[in-house]
Amino acid sequence: MGRFLEGLGSVVLWSYNRGTFPYDVMCAAILLFVFLTPGSVFHDQPAPTPTPAAPVGPQDISYAQVEPGKWVFFVSPRLIPPGQDETRLMHTARTQIEKILNQPFVVADIKPVVSGNGETVGHSVWVSTTEPNPE
Repeated sequence: MGRFLEGLGSVVLWSYNRGTFPYDVMCAAILLFVFLTPGSVFHDQPAPTPTPAAPVGPQDISYAQVEPGKWVFFVSPRLIPPGQDETRLMHTARTQIEKILNQPFVVADIKPVVSGNGETVGHSVWVSTTEPNPE
């Protein structure tokens, strides 16, 4: 019994030198435990983290110059969801376009762009600026 406790103490205290047979057996046992134990045994799941909103990209806002100082912006429904009242629609369009223009502008008109089946696919925002180029 004393020899068993002595051997158990050596394993627990890891007192074997590298390259010895008991050292190799303990390393193999640890590796087998790590690779063969199913993950469900530990019930370890990553904590859910909220995903940040995707940044505004070229597919979300596009624009074209109609004439000098007059621009039309197409804003996707991801940035301006359908069903907003007029005031909120104007505010949302204004904040999205301000990120691009970086100059004073006036929103002349906002119209929904509707597909053939009646679904809103975005909004056309007509803008007047005092400077010729929004970039």
